[in-house]
Amino acid sequence: MKPRIDPSSRLVLEERALPPVRPTPAAAGGFVELCARTSFSGVTIEGYGAVEGRSLLDARAAWPGAGLPDEVVARAALLGQDTVAIADVDTVAGVVRAHAAGRELGVRVIPGCELLLDEGSLVVLPTTPRGWSNLCAILTLARDGTRQRGLDKDDVEHRLDVVLEHAGDLMAIAWPPFADEALVRLRAAFGERLSVGVTLQDVPEDDVGLAFAHRWQGQGIPAVLSARPLLVDAADRRFHDVLCALRQHRLVARAGQRLLPNSVARQRSHDELRAHAATRVDVDVVDRWLARSRAIAQACTFQLGQLKYAFPVDDDDPCGQLRARAFAGARERYPHGIPADVVAQLEHELAIVADLDVAPYFLTVKDIVDVARARGILCQGRGSAANSALCYCLGVTSIDPVRMGLFFERFLSKERGEPPDIDVDFEHERREEVIQDIYARWGRDHAAMVCEVVSFRGRSAVREVGKAFGLSDVVTGRLAEQMLHGSLAELVGAADHAGDAGRARGRRPAAAAAARAVGVDGDDPAVRQTLAMALRLQGHPRHLGIHSGGFVLTRQKITDLAPVEPARMPGRAVLPWDKDDVDELGLFKMDVLGLGMLTCIRKALALVNDGVSSRAEQAGTPSSTSMPIARVDEADAVATAPAARRAPSAMSAVPLALHTIPAEDPAVYDALCVADTVGVFQVESRAQMSMLPRLRPRCFYDLVVQVAIIRPGPIQGGMVHPYLRRRTGEEPVHYPHASLRPILERTLGVPLFQEQVMRLAVVGAGYSPGEADQLRRDMAAWRKSGRLERHRQRLIAGFEKTGVDVEFADRLYEQIKGFGEYGFPESHAASFAILVYASAWLKRWFPAEFACALLNSLPMGFYGPSQIVADAQRHGVVVRVVDVNASEWDCTLERDGGRSAADAPALRLGLCLVKGLRQDVVTALVAERTRQGSFVDVADVVRRARLDKRARLALARAGAFDLLAGHRRAALWAALDTRPPLFAALRDEPPPLSAPTQGELLLLDYAHTGLSVDDHPMRHVRPALLARLATKLVGRRAPPYVDSRGVTHVRHGSRALVAGLVTGRQRPGTADGTCFVTLEDEHGSVNVIVWGRDFDRWRTTIVSARFLLVDAVIERQGAVVHAIALAVAAVTPSADAFGRPVDDRADAGVGLDQLALPFSSRDFR
Repeated sequence: MKPRIDPSSRLVLEERALPPVRPTPAAAGGFVELCARTSFSGVTIEGYGAVEGRSLLDARAAWPGAGLPDEVVARAALLGQDTVAIADVDTVAGVVRAHAAGRELGVRVIPGCELLLDEGSLVVLPTTPRGWSNLCAILTLARDGTRQRGLDKDDVEHRLDVVLEHAGDLMAIAWPPFADEALVRLRAAFGERLSVGVTLQDVPEDDVGLAFAHRWQGQGIPAVLSARPLLVDAADRRFHDVLCALRQHRLVARAGQRLLPNSVARQRSHDELRAHAATRVDVDVVDRWLARSRAIAQACTFQLGQLKYAFPVDDDDPCGQLRARAFAGARERYPHGIPADVVAQLEHELAIVADLDVAPYFLTVKDIVDVARARGILCQGRGSAANSALCYCLGVTSIDPVRMGLFFERFLSKERGEPPDIDVDFEHERREEVIQDIYARWGRDHAAMVCEVVSFRGRSAVREVGKAFGLSDVVTGRLAEQMLHGSLAELVGAADHAGDAGRARGRRPAAAAAARAVGVDGDDPAVRQTLAMALRLQGHPRHLGIHSGGFVLTRQKITDLAPVEPARMPGRAVLPWDKDDVDELGLFKMDVLGLGMLTCIRKALALVNDGVSSRAEQAGTPSSTSMPIARVDEADAVATAPAARRAPSAMSAVPLALHTIPAEDPAVYDALCVADTVGVFQVESRAQMSMLPRLRPRCFYDLVVQVAIIRPGPIQGGMVHPYLRRRTGEEPVHYPHASLRPILERTLGVPLFQEQVMRLAVVGAGYSPGEADQLRRDMAAWRKSGRLERHRQRLIAGFEKTGVDVEFADRLYEQIKGFGEYGFPESHAASFAILVYASAWLKRWFPAEFACALLNSLPMGFYGPSQIVADAQRHGVVVRVVDVNASEWDCTLERDGGRSAADAPALRLGLCLVKGLRQDVVTALVAERTRQGSFVDVADVVRRARLDKRARLALARAGAFDLLAGHRRAALWAALDTRPPLFAALRDEPPPLSAPTQGELLLLDYAHTGLSVDDHPMRHVRPALLARLATKLVGRRAPPYVDSRGVTHVRHGSRALVAGLVTGRQRPGTADGTCFVTLEDEHGSVNVIVWGRDFDRWRTTIVSARFLLVDAVIERQGAVVHAIALAVAAVTPSADAFGRPVDDRADAGVGLDQLALPFSSRDFR
């Protein structure tokens, strides 16, 4: 990977003059830094090692480095050093990144660690793979020991005895102060592999360190000199202060001696370090100390690339077993005979699998999928694995890659020589069952999850750095609110570019202006430092989390390869490396991913089948018959003719399953064409909804295109509009060359998928399949590695030789860079398209069941409960409020007796929506209601269900007691009555309480369930809106105001005022700063587009307002309607818009301030 810094910009020397000393050779025989730290130092699962309560000495010992691993390696390269050791405190989380950077820059990286023992600090460096295994064991046992003794999981407790037991093939450097007795024991265990460390950092402790080194040298332990660098260069000191303050939970201004006293502790060249040390020590002694660093480095021959990984094997002949299971699966997939081209493809793939010795991996994934399905868990492979006929025949994926003409080398190739990577989605609520099955089968000695490096991003960086500079939570919260999707760099960059010229013109920089707009003094030095240092902090590790599902399985003990940490989540063991790290080392990773839509589909199908069974029993019809259609596999929709439209009434006795959903239903595509897709997988975003009426999908492959087209690859490559024009006949279909037509025919001559780019490189530019895959890898990492540019001339020259138009080659190259941001492989899009169709089918024919399943599967998707319920109501679903006598934990369907079979059931909201209410409380309540019958009043509920005050108030505020108490105020009064049962007979009559107003109920509903089934905030805001803000916003010539229904009738190009509750903001990184805002009223929603040039003007309003009024130009493209913002204003509800709080004790503070209103927006990139 390319270094994240420009090394040439970071050479900063100490100001004071150094005496001349004899020059010595640099790289080949010179000094090697053996104790470099990075910002990964001390980072653990879910936090840093505990620093806050440490003594001053211990806090200093735990100081992190200021540079990322690749920055440290890049600096070493700039200084002419051929080797550097990374020795972060108590972790090896950053060493793989350093190893990758070293491979790119020609620097050998020694992976090590600094262990903080009670007796002192010890740097250990492995000399062999066995030494590395010993280091991994030390780290694993330290973490495991804290867990067994009930210590904080962020603590690391290294015991000297453990280190001594695992001293084999490790070099060790003891740093002063180190206990004499312990050092004697270390010398006995390590022998000549032990050294004492010397560093001179112009601090009083230097004298102690020199005395320590001289004393132990006299007893036969050699000394080694190190800069012991914490800084990449001197300019990092201020940033290092911030890092230390964050980890110690202190203010920078009050950290005092817990911060670096100077910038001497930085990476240094051989000559600079030698000259600096020679001011205190005889130069001959210095040279011996420097030479010792080179001798230690030469002894440490181990590098991470030497790790020998082996996947578990359960069969003596895994290749034979894989062949047998693949062809058995093929016979099931193709019951009328396996086509010849499928046989040929299976043979081709089996040969590659045998050459790469990865058959056990395929068998393992197959076993995991089979076990999950046996449990009734929906699952489906996706990603590049869907290019494999083996995966399809094994039942891992659902797309027939031969029929679709997919490109196997996108998944696996001999030339690449890398392990396969199969991603499998499982129901997100049941994924933990699968994870525990894996641990149970392979054991925690051979299975661990990869981590996710959680880095500081805009908002979190601003909040944390602001605390370190003494800003209040209110101020940092207001600043962070402006950081909409990575805009911190925009603000700080704008401030830098404005500079003195901007101030001379009387304008404040954008950062100061944005801060001032939210009531923060943008010229305050603490605010400006916060923004600058927060920008510097972005990308540095905050903590290590658990990856969404990446597993590494090993034949050898896993701690021979990496240390393992216990995660906070019970039953999890985690490696300190992320998915890119394990890929770098060639470890096989298997992704056990959670997908909410699979959960939703399974629940919806169960509800449909329950309803069909109920109607069948009422009608006396057997319910065990299969659906009266031919069995259609999920992917068969690609090639089958449209099936007959089947209304629910024709399915009176159907055990419906994902693979039996009727294919190619015209009614489903009709709904998709008008963007009726709230809750539908992958096509529910505003961008996708806008595209659907333009693309107008009419078959399964159209959905594949729909899923993939709203991605940076096609967008940045300028492929979207040509495809749409060709699809509508506005532009003729054209192919850049006849030889490329088979590749581009299905997408009308326009490349939309990664596989097409790879095939174009093979056919049009002469790449081999392996080289084409390298192109794919380079385009996936072009921003980091910079390796993509080497393909440009080869592609253009190759296309020219073939006779392909040069303009097409240039466009293709731009698209390749877009794919580097985010582009779908065709196989991945096809896998997702299956779920698009299934969810759209369920929504079209069973809206109540689908909405119920969506609500019971949250959180997922773009919409919250309020939007899902409102959409269901617009589709004719009757929605009923939470009720202690009718609701269960989940939302349910109520099929009232006497209704016709064709009638849809009513949707009863579940108590899971009540904020602050625990599931175990609801479980007990429902069990009591089932056992003893309905509750008669609030006191009856409290007594029988044994509700505590928190549960009583939660249910009362949410309206679950309304039918028992008469209205919400009476329910709250009853819930607050804490009289014990013994005195129930003495209960006084409740005081006469007036019923709350509709506005008061609305606030309570939104505050405590997130929605209202019979009201909307805009009904209360609109009267004041029209009277007060229209003239203020646009002057006397105000255009007409229209609601979400009326906007569909406004002529194209006309102005109108639109307003609503802000329910969504989306600012994609590829949209040139454009922000998409969704405004909702009681009738629907309006999509507002704020161009990037205008966003900064209205940033504060857009990101903080709960209600917006927009003066807009209405644009229509067929059925697509957009409101292009000309001006934006926040709508502040009048003081009487919603009425007073229902209960001052329960709801104190609920006012009309924008931040206090209980309405929230879901914001996305």
